[in-house]
Amino acid sequence: MGKSRLSRVIITGIRANVQKLVEGIPKPSQRFLVGMLLGLVMAEGIMLSEVARRLLNFRGITFHALHKGLSRGLKSTQWGAMAVQEAYLRTVKQKLGKERLIACDLGDITKPGASDMPGLKTVRDGSTGELKKGWHLLEIEAITGKKKRHVPLWLELFSVGRRGYKSTWAVIEAAIRELVEQIGPYGTWIFDRGFDKWEFFRFLSELRVCFLIRVNARRIVKDVSDGRKRSIGAVAQRVLKSAPFLWRRKYRGQALLLRTGCQLIEVPQSRQRLSLIVVEGFGRNPLLLVTSRILETAQEAAEWAKVYLERWGVEEAGRLVKQVFKLENIRVLSWAGLVKLVWCAMWAYGLVCLLRFQPRKVYENLLSFFPGFGPVPVFPYYRLAGAVSILLLFTATTMPGIFRAT
Repeated sequence: MGKSRLSRVIITGIRANVQKLVEGIPKPSQRFLVGMLLGLVMAEGIMLSEVARRLLNFRGITFHALHKGLSRGLKSTQWGAMAVQEAYLRTVKQKLGKERLIACDLGDITKPGASDMPGLKTVRDGSTGELKKGWHLLEIEAITGKKKRHVPLWLELFSVGRRGYKSTWAVIEAAIRELVEQIGPYGTWIFDRGFDKWEFFRFLSELRVCFLIRVNARRIVKDVSDGRKRSIGAVAQRVLKSAPFLWRRKYRGQALLLRTGCQLIEVPQSRQRLSLIVVEGFGRNPLLLVTSRILETAQEAAEWAKVYLERWGVEEAGRLVKQVFKLENIRVLSWAGLVKLVWCAMWAYGLVCLLRFQPRKVYENLLSFFPGFGPVPVFPYYRLAGAVSILLLFTATTMPGIFRAT
């Protein structure tokens, strides 16, 4: 497939999806959002000056006027992020299927050298563990059934110093409640350490979602096998790990022999019954997971352990958004602009991910335009983002009229 023909196929798909997102908001804001999302994909960065430079071929105005228009449109009160987010969720819902994994994690954007940006508070840098000035991120990503395609669902910037902030749990629960309302409770919702709070377990059960959460060994539960209260670590020592399986680490190529078992436990505070999954083989301490599904055999526990190990895709996805769109370079001076720009980065990433659902031939032709080495990696979205950026820049120089409506 030629470059010009491929450009038209890809751009037609992107424009159709963008149009779905901006329906229902005022025309000036529609024009702004279409340009912003396309500019973010082309620039592979979140700085408004770079976005404006990429859009100059599509707009018959000066760089200064375009940059000023982007800044004004970003903080405009004529459109709200939640309205666009609801339209985005309606667009991706049909791609998810019911056998999906939904992984939730907390991230951060650090700005140690900033002083006048709104909402800056002390956060723990997830890369170094150091305390720095910045903001928190709530990241939620879906991974579809057998083909393991990634679809971002939520990327919310929040700060403990902003008016109206109640707690991190309030932000998390509000996001999950909105997602369940928009895309349904289907699939398995996966959470890492830090989410093992009994009240949160009850909240998820009330929403009727199936969850899988990594837990702390010191949590006290009731061992259903004999009715005694023990720490989860003590219960894990009594579990027979009779289901072995091999797990290969993606980047090191090292295969580990893991042994798995399960035990029924009860939360004393709510009398909620859960299944404890124990996975040995990673190191001195076992991996401890709790699921709302009642498991009966160690083999079932092994299958659920494999499901949890696939959750690391959300960390790769969060890293991609931060690296490809360079979120650490965000330099907007209004709080509304900061929050909306992060949402725009997620929607732009979502547009790239939706191209993964193109017919195989179109998808492979698209990837071939990126100057990568070796076969397509297991996580192809860095290469896909680069290919889309190259293709849009090619279109900007050879067929600028194709985007005249933007």
